Amino acid sequence: MLCSRIIILNLMVLYFGASIYAQEMLPQSGVISSASEAVTIKTTPLKGSAISRKAGVGQAVYLNDEIRTSANAKAQILLKDQSVFNIGPNSTLIIDKFVYDPSKSALNVSIQKGAFKFVSGKIATSSDEAMKVNLPNATIAVRGTGVAGVVEPNGSATVMLLHGVVDVTRSEEHTSELQS
Repeated sequence: MLCSRIIILNLMVLYFGASIYAQEMLPQSGVISSASEAVTIKTTPLKGSAISRKAGVGQAVYLNDEIRTSANAKAQILLKDQSVFNIGPNSTLIIDKFVYDPSKSALNVSIQKGAFKFVSGKIATSSDEAMKVNLPNATIAVRGTGVAGVVEPNGSATVMLLHGVVDVTRSEEHTSELQS
C-alpha cells in the first residue's frame, strides 16, 4: 500500500514537472531525426538561463536552440514544415525563427560553422522571403531548394546549389541568383 502511494506520488511529480517545463519552453520547431551520436543543444527557455543538454534521435528541438555536433558526430534535424537540415562533425546550427502558419510562415536558420546540407520544406514555397539561411558572411534566401556547403572556422563559406533557386547576399550587399 505504501509502495503504491510512493509510485503514484512520483508519477504525479513527473507529470506536473514535465508540464511546467513544457510551458516555460519556446515552441517546438522539430526533432533530431538522425544522429550518429548525441548532439549538444543549448536551449534558452522563456524564463531562466540557458540549459545545455545532450540530445539523441527523437528528441525535441525548440526555437532559438543552438545545436552542436562533436568531432565525430553527424545529425539530421527535421522541422515541422518538413525542412531537413543535415550537419556534419564540428558544426553549429541555430534555429533563429520558426513560424509555421498558413498566413505568415517564416524560417530563419544560422549555420555558424561546419558542413551542412538542407532541403527546404513547405515554408520556403509560401513566399520569396519566407526562408533564409544565415552564414557568417552571407544570407541564402531559399525558394524550394536543396543546398550543401561548409562554413570554415574563419567564417568563409562555400555553397553549392543542388536543385531549385536561391538568392545569395554577401555581407558587402552583392546579390547573385543561382539556378539549377
